[in-house]
Amino acid sequence: MKKYALISLLLLPVLLFFTINTGDRQQLSVPITIAVSKTPLCAPLYIAEEKGFFKKQGVNVVLNEVIGGYRSFVEVMEGKADLGTSSESVLMFASLHKQPYTNLGTFVKSDNDIKLLTHSSTQIENLHDIKQHNIGVIKNTASEYFLSIILALSGVNQSQVTLTSIQPDEMPEALQAGELDAIAVWEPYAFKTLQLLKNQTRVLSTKNLYTLSFNLISTEQTVKIKREEITRVMQAIDEAIDYITSHPVEAQSI
Repeated sequence: MKKYALISLLLLPVLLFFTINTGDRQQLSVPITIAVSKTPLCAPLYIAEEKGFFKKQGVNVVLNEVIGGYRSFVEVMEGKADLGTSSESVLMFASLHKQPYTNLGTFVKSDNDIKLLTHSSTQIENLHDIKQHNIGVIKNTASEYFLSIILALSGVNQSQVTLTSIQPDEMPEALQAGELDAIAVWEPYAFKTLQLLKNQTRVLSTKNLYTLSFNLISTEQTVKIKREEITRVMQAIDEAIDYITSHPVEAQSI
């Protein structure tokens, strides 16, 4: 597993009025549903669940797995989840469409999570070779933003490539079938693509070109109603981040 730079949660000022208690806490009856993107970036939430940190904080958490931070964002906006995990790119696109949300904090950053993979049958060996090729992208997400950066740095105009909107879980098979020449996709789907295509794919060098963050989001109304429950959730995630730092091998296994 790649190493990810984990950072502590930045609590909202309104949530700081609560006293942090690291011991067992009285169980709250109101459940909290979190839409969790199925990605290694969400390791703190999976570990908080596995190690019982949510229960330790006395909060009843239900993790609802979705594919991608955009779907997680939609779950929150539609009231299907109290909290969600989304990249800053999803939040940027939401702001452009004037969709209101509350960003509770950032819990992870990575400069190598999204990758540009190409099929070995193409002539794409570096970033400048992507002209006149069909590239799979996940719209309104970090995938689209990442690709726009790659194109700009390579001096390639968007009109010089064909962008195909496709879901991340469909990308490995589409690349294998030759429906796409390249894909801009995040983990674990980049890894799954390498497993599926084996030596028939290339990973272009894009590390450090874009650092994405993953954030815990909600709505202003939910924060008002479930303020204490959300505070406890964030304390549990913070404890999980400490666990990852102090127990990296065990954390990777989880």
